[in-house]
Amino acid sequence: MIFHLESDNTCAIVEGEVICWGLGTSVQVPTTVTSPSSIKASSRSFCALQNKEVICWGDETLMTELSSNPITDAVMIDMARWPSTLCAVTNSGTIECRGSNSYGLSSPSLGITNITQLDMLDYHACAHNGTDVECWGNNNSFQSDIPDNLGVPTELAVGGQHTCLLQTDYQVRCWGNNDWGQTDVPENLGKVVSIDAGYFHTCATNDIGQVTCWGDNRQGQLDVPDDLAPAAIIRSGSFNNCATTIKGYNICWGDNRYGQSSIWYDLKDFAVGDDHVCGINDEEVFCFWNGNNSPEVLDIPSDIVSPKTIGAGRYHTCVWAESGFHCWGRDSKNLDYPAGLTNVSAIDGAIYQTCAINEGKVTCWGTNYDSLVLGVPKNLTNPTHIATGVGHSCMIDDDDVKCWGNNRRGQSSSRSNLNNPSAIAVGGTYANTSETGHSCVADDNGVKCWGSSTNGVLNAPQGLSNVIDLHAGTSVSCALQSNGHITCWGDIFGPRMNKSLNIGSVTAMKGFGNNACVKNARLLKCSDYRGALLLD
Repeated sequence: MIFHLESDNTCAIVEGEVICWGLGTSVQVPTTVTSPSSIKASSRSFCALQNKEVICWGDETLMTELSSNPITDAVMIDMARWPSTLCAVTNSGTIECRGSNSYGLSSPSLGITNITQLDMLDYHACAHNGTDVECWGNNNSFQSDIPDNLGVPTELAVGGQHTCLLQTDYQVRCWGNNDWGQTDVPENLGKVVSIDAGYFHTCATNDIGQVTCWGDNRQGQLDVPDDLAPAAIIRSGSFNNCATTIKGYNICWGDNRYGQSSIWYDLKDFAVGDDHVCGINDEEVFCFWNGNNSPEVLDIPSDIVSPKTIGAGRYHTCVWAESGFHCWGRDSKNLDYPAGLTNVSAIDGAIYQTCAINEGKVTCWGTNYDSLVLGVPKNLTNPTHIATGVGHSCMIDDDDVKCWGNNRRGQSSSRSNLNNPSAIAVGGTYANTSETGHSCVADDNGVKCWGSSTNGVLNAPQGLSNVIDLHAGTSVSCALQSNGHITCWGDIFGPRMNKSLNIGSVTAMKGFGNNACVKNARLLKCSDYRGALLLD
């Protein structure tokens, strides 16, 4: 698989398709990109190499320049992170650049010919022809000065303000800024066969597949996974890395605030909290977190065996597995689940409460806000779906919806005699106010919402059929239909979420507040721009 790692997002070519995830990836890949051989990205734009032609999207200035002055004979491309500069090695071994010319980045004057590789990350770039190396652009840390007595070059790795070279003798030379030790090449690397550099770190892979990284570790970019099998190649982003093993398995580590280091295999289900998203397959749990509030959401218990069901609240996650029930995160009362759970089929959490369906019965725990939120109705027949909100909760029980909790706006009013109800969702604004939430249900007659009408969240469009999932947030409601289409309504967030969530062939939707996440066969994407690559 071909990777490109940017600061806050990652792109990959998977079975001939360009897939990008993380911050800034809401721009759709052009339909003309059908057989790309390479993908690169900057902070504002993306470019693919396809049949020697460079195709870019995102940054209008770069697209306009390429339209009037295309590059059609490229054999390699790269992009600078911030200035949105594209450079290409042409078929004749020269360099052509488009985009920003900060520090002269798009107008190199090189003395070497027959160039075979170029590399760039921020405001400087380097190229070699198998004999000589030249660099251009910013030189404030002497990163563009070529040291004496370099060996014969095989691969260049350009960092934020440093440069490294792999020589034909398998040795690595680095120069430039060394504030974080990124140019202090470790001893005993062995025969190095591949290198790459991030903003303040450097990584190398040797001939037996061992990966070593050095330099800045503030985002965990040096923490090579202990179970990383022999690696065939490594690619570095500004603050993270991805490696492909010799068996074709892909794994990333380092900065993951937007999910840019998340590659999830065989995803079975997922759950969304206020600042985190977690998923499960048949063997493990995986999470990413935006770095804002509660790092505890990443403290996944090590004793989870064969997870089966997952649910999340604001700052916590719970999983039912063969090993029993497990919760982690912040807020001890939401983590204090009851004993005796034996066969959990559904879990959902909010700010104050967490609820589960266990052996056909509903149980809730947490903080009993308003002395009502934990008051599960009696005499349930067959609860199948449950949804928790800021101050109230609802469930589907046969052909009825039963709700409990805060009812200042009628949001906890139950609904009876529905026609095959298929999905339920509850939302809310803030506790201790009169506008505490709304509820929505889908059945064969469409979607009905009730409760607080703030920001148009009750205005479900007519004609919504075959709805398989719902989301209700603070100022938005959304429906997922069986054809994979998302429809959201709400005066503020509805239009934006309609655009960001319709990634094509959506099969599942989960959310918390005004953030919702969806998945299709290859991508998990959230309306706050976080996401993960999904592989089989």
